[in-house]
Amino acid sequence: VHGDWKHSQLIKCNETYYIFDFGRSFWGPSILDYGYYFKDDAEGGLEYFSTNKTLLLKAKLVALIMQLEWFVRCRENYISYDYNKEISETQSKMEAVTALLNKEESTLC
Repeated sequence: VHGDWKHSQLIKCNETYYIFDFGRSFWGPSILDYGYYFKDDAEGGLEYFSTNKTLLLKAKLVALIMQLEWFVRCRENYISYDYNKEISETQSKMEAVTALLNKEESTLC
């Protein structure tokens, strides 16, 4: 897993795309990269996962939890900045994704 995959970490060379900056990479399911890539938009990317939207929503939720933990860790250990705005925004995104996940799972019953 790349760990913080986003558009700015893609480069194109001779019609081939490459991902770089693996500073936060770890072993895990690759769906987490898609969760991280689409985490800022609760409904983003769902059209690509039409057969398993719940999997992407769960990956987004994990990615947002990872981001939230990163803000808290930075605030406590590295930087004298409170991160309150970023934490609040991440929590709001988590609520939106959770609402979609609950709605999606209720339609499976």
